[in-house]
Amino acid sequence: MLEVKFNALRNQSTRLKLKLQACILDFLSFLVNEVEFSGSRKLGCSMWGYLPERIMAGKS
Repeated sequence: MLEVKFNALRNQSTRLKLKLQACILDFLSFLVNEVEFSGSRKLGCSMWGYLPERIMAGKS
């Protein structure tokens, strides 16, 4: 009986950990997108793969 409760608790904590990880990943990708967008606007920064875009824009 005790073992069943322990397993249920362990499953629950695993589920919570997965939810937490998903939240953290969402937050990190949000941050990266923000930095990528505002960084490229402020610096015309090529680090994030905007260089080809800027070269094409310069040619036209």
